[in-house]
Amino acid sequence: MQVYHPVCLTDYHLEHIYDGMKVTLLGTGADHCIPAFRCACPVCRDARKRGVNRQNSAASVKLPTGEIILIDMPPQIMMMLRRYNIADDRISSVLVTHKHGDHTLGLRYLFHGSEKKGFTVEEPVNLFIPNSTYKAVSKKLLSGRNYDLFPEQTDYYRIKFIKAYEKFIISGIEIIPLETGHLKAKAGGNAEEESFGFLIKNPGGNNFAYLLDASMNLPDKTMSLLKKEPIGCLVLDCTYSHTTMDSGHFDVDGVIKIKEELKPEKMFVSHISHKNMTFKELSESLSKYFIEMSYDGLEIDL
Repeated sequence: MQVYHPVCLTDYHLEHIYDGMKVTLLGTGADHCIPAFRCACPVCRDARKRGVNRQNSAASVKLPTGEIILIDMPPQIMMMLRRYNIADDRISSVLVTHKHGDHTLGLRYLFHGSEKKGFTVEEPVNLFIPNSTYKAVSKKLLSGRNYDLFPEQTDYYRIKFIKAYEKFIISGIEIIPLETGHLKAKAGGNAEEESFGFLIKNPGGNNFAYLLDASMNLPDKTMSLLKKEPIGCLVLDCTYSHTTMDSGHFDVDGVIKIKEELKPEKMFVSHISHKNMTFKELSESLSKYFIEMSYDGLEIDL
């Protein structure tokens, strides 16, 4: 088990400490967002008519200390933080699920921070990331610099490599990376790259599970662990209306099956693509099972 300390809390932070955790879903769409660029499919047409807007998926978790954890940094992350009033100077840690660009391209704001470019920070951000993901992402974002020579710690960030099921602690909050099988499913089971969801344990008892880009064939160890832990809230992938076991994503039937197996107190679907149902159709299909639709900016108190 590893323990990481928060960023330095100012007087403002200390005055605003509260008892619970709050999750904000900053984005709830899949790779192409909804509506997708210039797409005229029924889902995108309906979304424009209803004013539904789903950006790439990401979340923030506000801890009892007042500090903030980000889960993934998509390319729209700066817009998301401003839109939903997330104070970026209170972000102490970033958790990365996997290497795909709709979850990682916003990491450029971390990797490119330096004193030379005018950045001044009190403490570096802890970046919790699978080793294989860091290798893949750094090649895209570090201006061609050699991965093996690039420092894992700067004045702006600290790399903390994580492995499936090996828990770590941030400010007293236990976090467990859970293998989702997303990349392995897409590569026929032979992929070495990890893809993670996260189980965040809440001292108040309402544990939070975040499983996006997850295969319907979730690893047995992931399912076993989730069944042992009381889940106050589960946010689960629902990329497609119907798909196959090797797509690396969940569909509606798969989501319903997980609800019946895990029995979370609250459950939301996210990472929704335009290859799904319309908002009304999907909502009606899931509501009878007490599964709720997410939306960009949704806040969940734990």
